[in-house]
Amino acid sequence: MQTRPATAREAGRKLPIYPLLVLMLVNVFILMDRQVLSVLAEAIKADLKISDSQMGFMFGTSLSVFYAIFSIPLGRIADVWTRKNLMAWSVAAWSVMIVLTGCARNFLSFATFRAGVGVGEAGASPAAMSLISDYFPPRMRSTALSVFSSGVPIGQGLGLFLGGFILESWNLAFRDAAHAPFGLLGWQAAIICIALPGPLLALWLHSLKEPVRGESEGLAMPSHPHPFGEAWTEMQAVLPVFSLFLMRRLGGSWKVIGWNLAIGAAIGLGITGLIAATGSGAQWLALGLGFYCVACWSQTLALRDPAAFAMIFRCPALMFTNVGLAAYIFVMFGVAAWIVPYLIRTYHISPAEAGLVMGLITSVMGFLGNMLGGATADFLQRYTPRARLYVLLGSLALTVPSVILMLVVDQKMQAYICIALFYLTSTAWYGVGPSIINGLVLPRMRGAASAFFLIVITLLGMALGPYTMGYISDHFLAGGASPADSLRLGILWGLPMLIVAAAFLIAATFHLARDDASRLARARALGEPV
Repeated sequence: MQTRPATAREAGRKLPIYPLLVLMLVNVFILMDRQVLSVLAEAIKADLKISDSQMGFMFGTSLSVFYAIFSIPLGRIADVWTRKNLMAWSVAAWSVMIVLTGCARNFLSFATFRAGVGVGEAGASPAAMSLISDYFPPRMRSTALSVFSSGVPIGQGLGLFLGGFILESWNLAFRDAAHAPFGLLGWQAAIICIALPGPLLALWLHSLKEPVRGESEGLAMPSHPHPFGEAWTEMQAVLPVFSLFLMRRLGGSWKVIGWNLAIGAAIGLGITGLIAATGSGAQWLALGLGFYCVACWSQTLALRDPAAFAMIFRCPALMFTNVGLAAYIFVMFGVAAWIVPYLIRTYHISPAEAGLVMGLITSVMGFLGNMLGGATADFLQRYTPRARLYVLLGSLALTVPSVILMLVVDQKMQAYICIALFYLTSTAWYGVGPSIINGLVLPRMRGAASAFFLIVITLLGMALGPYTMGYISDHFLAGGASPADSLRLGILWGLPMLIVAAAFLIAATFHLARDDASRLARARALGEPV
């Protein structure tokens, strides 16, 4: 590894704004696809004849679990291969799977193709975070990651607006689906349109300049001689059965194998009980598979790269921040998934109106909140190393009243105002959270650390939030509540997870300064040449 002063290197070049904006655009299109389902939910439910809990599975688990699983090997590729090429191929594959999702005609095919979308997305986010960490020095990283993350609210807003507009326009133009091109329904046309720019975006990514890994901190890393062999090893580390053989090849004892099988058995018993209690087989089978794959990867990582394992899993600040953000995202993602169906059911507005208003609110207020969060964190970092966590805790505290009020007011305009405040405050973490995670590990470990971060927030947050709120909604609906009231109660019953989020983030504040200051010392103690 070569070192050179970061300040000297920074002085000799301009800020890479252009590639940052291209990476942000990738985020825009990813979130357009995710959020478009919210405004299409009622049409999809009616056509495929599915319940709120099944729709919650579509919102979160069907995509999120496979996103989490494949972010591990693809995150490793981001650490050892050309990241712009990884993103280009991922976006191309993602686009194909979105088109197939738009052609789905039943619950099973829809869920299967959403899983494929998750695989495509998994190659983009870890690579993008790693690229940005090398494009920008640490002192500007929260702001840069916030610019990248601003693609989230912009994409959410565009997805809502375009989804509602295309759905209503298509249904007006083709009242009889038999006369529509390829017999497509309005919701199918909306999903397919989201995928159309994908191939062009993939070519654009391929044209970017790849930065030297680690150079932003004067820790330039050499290229890996066998990147795809390393990626295949990482893939084996994730897959059940394959991971057991890999553990033995890496010198793992039979005790390690025993622990793996015991973890698998415990997960199996847990999901069996949850399926019996809820009747949601697809939800818990997918989530159980995700947790077991992560357990396999963690054990093999400890054998293959004990330094990376220790830097990630034995860093209290990193672990507490990860779990705290996952609990926060449980609520945020659940609200984002269900708030448009709630408005449609409660105020009887059209999907086009809901998409227009919510698209505008999400894009503008989410962008402002995200940028303010990143800029505030970088400014306060001059005065305290805990600044980023304080921004996360402030975001959480300010979000609580707005999310409660949006569900209890009885006027549409009042609800819109509360939703605007919700997106302003709840999006402040977007760039701050990844900045904390990437700042606690070495450059060569950032792809794996970013993948682990995404795994935790995905499995505990995105996969559980929408489903849980949908399941509770189905429960109240079966008990005689109206569709609007049942969904309102489903969202409200999910809010106690904010208490869990606050507890873990507060715990992280006691460790962040020490873990950040000791990063290089910990790495040296683990044998890293820094």
